[in-house]
Amino acid sequence: MSAELLLRGAFLDGRAALDAWNTWYAGTGLDAAGPECVGLLPLLHRKLEALGADHPALKRLKGVRRRIWLENQIALRDAARVLAKLEAAGIETLVLGGLALSTGYYRDAGLRSIRPIEILVRERAHADPIALRGSEPNVVLRRRLLYLGCPRRIADDWWQASTPVRVGEASSRALCPADQLLHTLINGVRRRKVPFALWMADALVILADGRVDCARAAGQAGELRIKLFVRRALERLSTALDCAVAPELLERLKGPRESRMDRLEYEYFTHLRADRPLPSWPVGLYRRYRRSRS
Repeated sequence: MSAELLLRGAFLDGRAALDAWNTWYAGTGLDAAGPECVGLLPLLHRKLEALGADHPALKRLKGVRRRIWLENQIALRDAARVLAKLEAAGIETLVLGGLALSTGYYRDAGLRSIRPIEILVRERAHADPIALRGSEPNVVLRRRLLYLGCPRRIADDWWQASTPVRVGEASSRALCPADQLLHTLINGVRRRKVPFALWMADALVILADGRVDCARAAGQAGELRIKLFVRRALERLSTALDCAVAPELLERLKGPRESRMDRLEYEYFTHLRADRPLPSWPVGLYRRYRRSRS
């Protein structure tokens, strides 16, 4: 509940935002803020500044925002260096994670950490992208868009719908808003190492941008058999903010009841690894087979 209060403070308006922030500060405070909350503090600083709030914690919040900005400048330099090498080798790239979100949606390098830097490389690349990465330890190169398994036709569609971006002097691409929202929700709801409050903030920032094509997002979710993942993630967002989030998209996600296999897959991937009855590789093979036939 602590992180949800900060989410409300960062994304609600007026008195509701101030009440959520004051309740969190009185009950937790900056000294006891855990990893779930620290990532939201720059967003709180922006909101409190916008509301003209006069609070003794503002200077400390500003310091957190400046530190993230500085760390991101170093990370952006590393990302640009790797992207330039890949571009020179003729390898197509697509930026993911914090790098894509910070440059395309937050539009302020101090609001969201971009580490680790995630870069997707086109599967048919002939050169060895790992060798081209060099000695950048914070850069992760990926060859697959989704952990769920993704048919080639859908992966190609995501590449074609992507938009060009610049990272320093290097060129790359980023997912279109609808696909970026799906990517964020799917990777968030499956309990990765990313704190849940951070992926929720990412999704809210994407939605607030106003460019998400709900018809495309719902259509892609249906083709990938992940409607349950997306709907549950949006419902969790609505519960956290205590208001409706993306009602149009939720309405489009309604339809026939999910199959038993869809529900089992959701339960499997939203449990902690220690609680899973099977190792991931046989489930991975099966999910890729299912989606290849969708």
